[in-house]
Amino acid sequence: MSFPKLEAARFRWHPSPTDSRAVQRLANGTEAWVGIRDENAKGQYDCYLNTSIRLEAAPKLSLSDLREALQLALVHVRFEHPDFACTAIWGQDDNPSLPHIQYKSPTSNEEALEWAQECVSTRAARYSGLDLHLELCKQRTAMGIARSARSISIILIADAVDDQAKLNAGANVEMLMLFNHIFWDAMGSRDFVGQLQTHLATILDTAGSYQLPDFKWGDEISNLTVPLLDACKVNIEALGADFEASRTEFVDSLMRSGSSWGLPVTNNTGNPRSEWYTFSKNDSEKMIQAVKERLGPNYTISHLGHAATVLALLEKNPVPDDAPDSTALITALPVNGRRYLHDELAVHRFGACQAGAVVEFQHLKTWAPKGNAQGTKTALENLCKHVKKSYDYWLKNEYQLALGISKDNFLSAFLASTPMPFTGSSVPIFVTDGLVDRFVMKNVLNSKGEIIFSVDSCHFGVDTYGSDILIRMDSWDGSTVLSLCYNDGCLEPTIARDFLNTLADFMLHFVEEVQ
Repeated sequence: MSFPKLEAARFRWHPSPTDSRAVQRLANGTEAWVGIRDENAKGQYDCYLNTSIRLEAAPKLSLSDLREALQLALVHVRFEHPDFACTAIWGQDDNPSLPHIQYKSPTSNEEALEWAQECVSTRAARYSGLDLHLELCKQRTAMGIARSARSISIILIADAVDDQAKLNAGANVEMLMLFNHIFWDAMGSRDFVGQLQTHLATILDTAGSYQLPDFKWGDEISNLTVPLLDACKVNIEALGADFEASRTEFVDSLMRSGSSWGLPVTNNTGNPRSEWYTFSKNDSEKMIQAVKERLGPNYTISHLGHAATVLALLEKNPVPDDAPDSTALITALPVNGRRYLHDELAVHRFGACQAGAVVEFQHLKTWAPKGNAQGTKTALENLCKHVKKSYDYWLKNEYQLALGISKDNFLSAFLASTPMPFTGSSVPIFVTDGLVDRFVMKNVLNSKGEIIFSVDSCHFGVDTYGSDILIRMDSWDGSTVLSLCYNDGCLEPTIARDFLNTLADFMLHFVEEVQ
C-alpha cells in the first residue's frame, strides 16, 4: 500500500500560474476526497445550514433590506477570513480529479460587493428553508445538473407578499446557507454564522445608513489560513514508524468496513434528504446526567448516541443466527481536527479540518441486549465504554490529523480512479458536532442592548447522492438534536424516520427507571 508523501511545501499558497491577482494551493486531506471532480459536480457531500431567525427590536425590515445588510456583512467577513471566497480549479495537477483552491482578491469595495450580491438571494414564500433545500435537490436531480456549487450561497426566506414588504416584529425569517464541502466543514459553517451575526447586528443598528470601511483589498491575502500541515502542532517532517503503523492500521480498518454489517439499501436515483429528532431540554439534561452518573465524568451524551446507533441497527437489521461469528460493525468516523493545530491557528478556521477514528464492534451478535429493560441498559453501558475506548485509542495520537490528511489523500487518489462499488448495505456513520451555541448566538443585540433578532433553530445537513447513512448529533439552546442524512433512492423515508426514532428511543431508555 503506497501513500503519497506528506510534504507541507506541496500544499502551500503560491501565485496562480494563470492569474497575477490570484493565489492558490493544492487541495489537501478532506478537501481532496470531497473535491473529486465528478462527484463534487454532482453535489456529493455538499452541506447546508438552515437558521431560523425571529425579528425583534430591529426597525421594520423587508427581505430586500435584510439581503442588502447581509451582503455588507459578507464583505466584512471576507476581508477578515477570505478563504470562504475561494474557488476550486481542476486540471492543474497530474491527477485531473484533484482541485487547486484559488483565491482572487477584488480590486475595490464595489467589486467585493458585487461578489456578495451574487451570493445572496431572497424568496418570499411560505415554505421553510428545509423545504426549499429539498426542492432545490429535486430540481438538481431532475435536471441532471453536473456543476460544482460555489463556496457559499445564501437564501433568505419569509412569508411575505414580495421581498419589498415590511416584516413585523416577531416575524420569522429562514436563512438557508448552501456550502460546497471543499471549503467548509460542520464546525466551520457554524463559526461562520456567528461571525456573520456580529457584523449583521452592527449594520442593522445603523438603520440603513451603514457604509463599508475603506478596505485595502489585496491586504486580506495575508488573512488566508495557514495550510493544515504547517498549522499542525506535530512536526510533519519528524513522523516515523509509529505514524506509519497507525496509518496502515487505520486504512486497513477502512478497507474492511466495506464488508461491515449495515442497513439494507437500494441503488435507485433519488434525492438527498434529512430527518430530524429534537429531544426536550429536560430529556437532554437527564441523558447527560445519567451518562455522567453511571459511567463517569469523562463520558458524554455522544458516547450514548453512538451506542444507541448500534442497538438501533441490531433491532432494525438483526444479525441472523446462522451468520458467521466474525460478523462485525466497522465504522470509520470523521472527528474535528482543530485540537491538533496550534491554538492561534485553529480559531475561525472555516475550512475542512477533519481527523478520524475507527470504532469496530467485533462479534456483533454478542453486543445485542439480553431481552429485558435492564439488559438494554447494560448493553448501552457496555457499548458506551467500547466507543470511548476506541476514540481514546485513536485521538491520543498527536499525529492523528496528519494521519487523517494522509489517509484522505490516499483515498482521493483511489476513489478518483476506482469508485466504490454498490454492496446493498450501508453502515450508519455517527458524527457529533457538539454545542452549536459555542458559535451561534441565541440573541443578537444592538448598541442599546436590545435584541435585534433571535435564533430559534439551527439545522446542519449533508447531501448524499449515494447510499450513505449519516447520523449527526448536536445541541442547540439546551436541546440535543439528531439528524439522519440519506438519499431516498437508496433508503425509504419511512425506514429512515423509523431508524432515527428507534435510535432516540434507545437513548431515552437509558434514563428510564427499570421496573
